[in-house]
Amino acid sequence: MTQRRSFAPEPPRFSRQWWLDQARTLLWVLIVAVLIWIYADMEVAGKRDYRATIHLTTGPSDNKVVLSRKDIDVAFTLKGSSRGLENFESKLKSTGSVVQYDVSDFPAGESVLSTAAILEAKEAVAKAGLEIQSVSPMSFNVTLDERIVVPDIPVVFDDYTGATLLSKPVITPEKVSIRVLRSEWQKIKEVPAIKTRPVDFQKENIESGKPFVVPLQPSIAGLSVAPDPPSVKVQVQIGELTQPRQFTVTIQILAPLAWTWDNTWREYDIVTPGFETSGNRLSDFRKEITVAGPPKDLDRLRPENIQAFIILTDDDKKPGTWQERPVMVRFPDDLQLKLVGEKPVVKFKLVKRIAPPATP
Repeated sequence: MTQRRSFAPEPPRFSRQWWLDQARTLLWVLIVAVLIWIYADMEVAGKRDYRATIHLTTGPSDNKVVLSRKDIDVAFTLKGSSRGLENFESKLKSTGSVVQYDVSDFPAGESVLSTAAILEAKEAVAKAGLEIQSVSPMSFNVTLDERIVVPDIPVVFDDYTGATLLSKPVITPEKVSIRVLRSEWQKIKEVPAIKTRPVDFQKENIESGKPFVVPLQPSIAGLSVAPDPPSVKVQVQIGELTQPRQFTVTIQILAPLAWTWDNTWREYDIVTPGFETSGNRLSDFRKEITVAGPPKDLDRLRPENIQAFIILTDDDKKPGTWQERPVMVRFPDDLQLKLVGEKPVVKFKLVKRIAPPATP
């Protein structure tokens, strides 16, 4: 026997039940409409402008060094859905609007980097359903250098005070390796020595004839280096204790012999900062130096016995900026003395003399 379906009769129009059914239907229509509107708003395409800073790094390795700017400010416009743009903006804000980019795989020298390629690589713009509409700058240059290892650098122990030495210091090891930037090392014409840090025999507990550890200076000829090993052992025979004393010396000038007959001094004048401001250049050629040695030798030393001079070359005649020349200092051979502290420097430049007006 076939079972018949029964349907509830429709309530009378405008009855209470009818109004309840209409309200229920309208509620579901509104809910669906709102959901459709929210989804459409999230998926509708839009554009937004952003600003960020690309920070260049060399990763965990210190073999590469960024010589150019490490922080590049960029501006760009992205196109995509509202949801994609909001997710991107939230991610960018979480990093402080900084995009880290590792350039350690690029070769030493200058390379051109694409800003859009960096944003794509680091921020996965395309995977997020976004498209880069514009970017500024479109590209920028980065200059990299690499650190190299230079072996067999001789070690020198000569920066000491407080005592004289009876024999040549014994240094172990006598040579070390250094790590230095390739471009900087290429400027060095002769392999220099690396010095130990200063030692004061009167302040440090060092026994004569027993080895002691001395750190190495992290620089050679003005270049920053990393020595390996970072320190050496030194053994010395200590003689007399010394003390420092100040002397004022007059700096002499040594010039090429040819300048005495090729009219150089007739054509050029040596100018110092003091001469330009007050017309007095003598003060710039008088320097105070600190000399260390046994008291008996310091008592015998006279300022006129100290040879202090700078050396001029033909290159100094080229027009240009101020020159800073270290002062060479020599003491009498029969005295156990040495210069301590910073070596004095003379600042000067050679300028052409103004020819006097012709006599009418």
